[in-house]
Amino acid sequence: GTVSLVLYQPGFDWCGPTTLPMELISFTAKVVEQEVRLEWITATERDNDHFNIERSATGADDDFVAIARVEGAGNSTSNRSYTAMDEHPLNGTNYYRLRQTDFNGTTTIHPDVITVEFQAALAVFPNPVANGQVLNLPPEATGYEIRDGVGRVVGVVYGATEINGLSSGYYIVRSIANPKSFVKVLVTL
Repeated sequence: GTVSLVLYQPGFDWCGPTTLPMELISFTAKVVEQEVRLEWITATERDNDHFNIERSATGADDDFVAIARVEGAGNSTSNRSYTAMDEHPLNGTNYYRLRQTDFNGTTTIHPDVITVEFQAALAVFPNPVANGQVLNLPPEATGYEIRDGVGRVVGVVYGATEINGLSSGYYIVRSIANPKSFVKVLVTL
């Protein structure tokens, strides 16, 4: 018997050449204010209906959900730039991937997953606040310390709390769980 060896050639299979629906040049993400800006550039597109940006808190394949949809160029042989915003990123690590969908509904997930570290600003409302008003903070199991001007803890609050007994002045509200990340000046009337 005779054995024939065939060298592998990328883009070639026994049924003919394989053409991908898009050629991706770059896929990046960065924090802008309190959002994440995602940008990507394609070199070519074939029958490209749209893209979905998918986000995950864990990076596991079954944990990704679509957060934005951007229309594709259809067919293109020149560089195309795209942008999408994640207006509500998760605190901590955000994993992003790009899913491309053809006009016939066939989808391709780009293998590169990118990550962004995000820390939301601490929202304190109303600010300034008067005694007897309700101070609204994001719910947090460990709570928030309220410290006076010399650093003494004058109270611990959890989420929405009626303010009573604080003198007029400036206080620091600090997350007990994330004391370096979540700090805000509070003014009392």
